[in-house]
Amino acid sequence: TFEGGPAEVLCADRLSETEWAYPTPFREFELRRIEVDGTRTHRNARDHSAEILLCVAAAAGASVTVASDEESLRMTTGGVILVRAGTAYTIGAQTSGTLFKATVPTSAAAKNESSNATGVPE
Repeated sequence: TFEGGPAEVLCADRLSETEWAYPTPFREFELRRIEVDGTRTHRNARDHSAEILLCVAAAAGASVTVASDEESLRMTTGGVILVRAGTAYTIGAQTSGTLFKATVPTSAAAKNESSNATGVPE
């Protein structure tokens, strides 16, 4: 059952100029924050599982652009994009923008991929 109480404030670990990771008690889930602006673009390599990007802040009337080799999508505050596993992409904005990324850490994703149907590693 759920019990109310004070919320634990999480401190993020800085991964790069544009990305911070918040620790979770689950190895299959990771939450990250991405901040971009006219001078900082976020780049994500192909070595990741599926990711959900949620735009939580974009300047009024502005958007954040998520681009891969195949397409480019604009997000405004409240927008959500599902990025396929293994897709390299960039995130940029002419003004400031903040997104959150929900993902499976690559070490957990690799372990899950090497499991058989019973969930036991091969």
